[in-house]
Amino acid sequence: MKSVYRNVLAVMCFIFVSLSSFSPANAATKDGVPKTKISDEVTVATYTKENRGATISCIDPNLQYPTNNLITPYGTINEVYDHTEYTYNYSSITAYDVGPRNNDKFLLSVARGGTDSLKKDVDVSGTLTISGSVEAKVQELIKIGLTSTASGTLKFTWSTTKVFVGPEAPYNSRSYYAAINYDQYTSYLTKTDYYKQYNGTTYTGMVGYSSQITVTGVKKPKGVEYSVDSIQ
Repeated sequence: MKSVYRNVLAVMCFIFVSLSSFSPANAATKDGVPKTKISDEVTVATYTKENRGATISCIDPNLQYPTNNLITPYGTINEVYDHTEYTYNYSSITAYDVGPRNNDKFLLSVARGGTDSLKKDVDVSGTLTISGSVEAKVQELIKIGLTSTASGTLKFTWSTTKVFVGPEAPYNSRSYYAAINYDQYTSYLTKTDYYKQYNGTTYTGMVGYSSQITVTGVKKPKGVEYSVDSIQ
């Protein structure tokens, strides 16, 4: 009976030791402090100026139709499609930091108690994206309106003038990273179809018919920074 008791006790001790070897405390350093700590993202570079009133003109083939040289009597009003104009009005932000974060780039590491700066400028870039099916001209205009570039690509620079500081105890090394994150917007535009108006064969001027366009799911890039503290 004593032999059986000793065997059961041995099995219990083995199970206890096995579970202890996988406890969270063993995944940490002395006094239960995690070996690494990742900071929250901080927005350090963004463009807020909009290019309101920007326009793009084009020809809508769906509105074009053949014209003829028939003489129409005076008093008969005719309209002949001429062109379409899109106007960027404004955008409103609907959500911050929607991600996904990308283009992560290592900047430098700083020891505890120290400071350091970059030896050369570091650039990180991101491109505006639009979810869903949107006309090419509308996409192009939103990019011009929100980023002032036809490509929608923005470049953010971390310069050599910025000072980076080391971590507090118990960590002895801090690594800094630059990256791109995104804020989400809804953009508002106006589409105007212009027609040449004739009274008979006499040109009387241009007339336009406008409609509003709302585009959701517009993601504008911004520069973010985060750090990773570690115990070396």
